[in-house]
Amino acid sequence: MKLPFITLVLLCCSCSTHYQINSNSVDHVSWNEGQGKVVQHVNGADPKTFQELLPFYGKDQNGVFWGSSIIEGADSATFVAIDNYYGVDAYHGIVKGNVILESDGASFEYLGNNWSRDFSSYFYNGERLDLCDYDTFKIIKSLLSDRARDNKCLYDKSKTVPIKDAESLVVLPANYAKDRFHVYWAASIINGADPLTFVVKDKRSLSIAKDKNACYSGAQILSCIDLNDDGQKFCGCNQ
Repeated sequence: MKLPFITLVLLCCSCSTHYQINSNSVDHVSWNEGQGKVVQHVNGADPKTFQELLPFYGKDQNGVFWGSSIIEGADSATFVAIDNYYGVDAYHGIVKGNVILESDGASFEYLGNNWSRDFSSYFYNGERLDLCDYDTFKIIKSLLSDRARDNKCLYDKSKTVPIKDAESLVVLPANYAKDRFHVYWAASIINGADPLTFVVKDKRSLSIAKDKNACYSGAQILSCIDLNDDGQKFCGCNQ
């Protein structure tokens, strides 16, 4: 089974999250800001053989558990926890306590930021992508890292974006992209946007874009009254 080197990513509350193994039962203990300490009984767990693997994954001789729930279809004998969300057994990848049925466990790799793959497919948050070209697929490095591309298509999370001309595709900040025919935001085409003059002003406090015709937030056209002074200046509202 192929497993990558993984930097362990824990939930913010994981320092107080764990399994409590008692003489006749197993409980999952976590912390909720609204409720405080939360104790949930792990139904079906065998305390004599139970092992805590990570704060949200455990297993016994009969099954694998995520939190207090058993993972239907997971193989206890071969299961390995990758982080608090992802795991793998000899047959499938697993995310958030759910078996990724279309995945192959022997070749499954978690790539970080909700991306994973096996020998034939890529997945986002456990959803299989409708891939155009597996061999040239790469994740786009960005603040959120939820986009990817290959030599034929662009991907927004698990959605395949229907790019008109992949050879001229330019990936822009704030979930924008363009080719010589269209401007895209997420998985949508911005109708009427001009790719030749389209530029993005990308700041954490202000992510807007413009072309020769209009100013945009996401796929929506903005009017000058919708913008602060910085945005109005960028969009040329005072010209």
